[in-house]
Amino acid sequence: MVVFVFYTGNTNAQIATPQVIPKPLPTSQIKYNSTVNISAGKQLTPWQPKAKEEVVLKRSDVAKSNAELMAKMTDPSAVHSLEDLSAFTAKVMKGDDAINYVKISATITEIDYSFYGRLLGIFPFHPITRTFVDSKHKVRIQPPWYRLILGHTTDLDAKELQKKIDSESATMAGLRSDLSRWALQFQVLADLMKVKGGSAK
Repeated sequence: MVVFVFYTGNTNAQIATPQVIPKPLPTSQIKYNSTVNISAGKQLTPWQPKAKEEVVLKRSDVAKSNAELMAKMTDPSAVHSLEDLSAFTAKVMKGDDAINYVKISATITEIDYSFYGRLLGIFPFHPITRTFVDSKHKVRIQPPWYRLILGHTTDLDAKELQKKIDSESATMAGLRSDLSRWALQFQVLADLMKVKGGSAK
């Protein structure tokens, strides 16, 4: 028996081939690469935050500082690393008990300094005055809020400090590193504060 099949449809039609969808891997078997390959053989590495460059010292930190390194920090030009800057700062603080706190970074230099005064003009007192120098070398002094009930504390003046900082601009520009310049700026502030306020009594 012969069976004839007649096809009257489109002879140009294509029969779609079935697609095989791969089964996803379990999460535990997926491997991640920390680098991404891009054209021309270059590699894009993951972003990593830069370590914050600053030195922060309290009075209690001075005794813990590296004494050997402190001895080598004879002047700001010897400062080439954050460790050097920390040792230099500790050395200056060791020579002046009135410096209670120091913060030095690219954006700010801050000194908390203890001056001599008298509460209500009678009782000996040591108010803290904060002095700031920003990244543009502008000086700002923040006396204690209770200064109105204190006797005479200090002759420290922001304009005088500003004039002293400005007079050292050429010296700062001649130093090789920003860290050395930060060290010099701190030293200038600390020296003038000691002259104006005297060490804590």
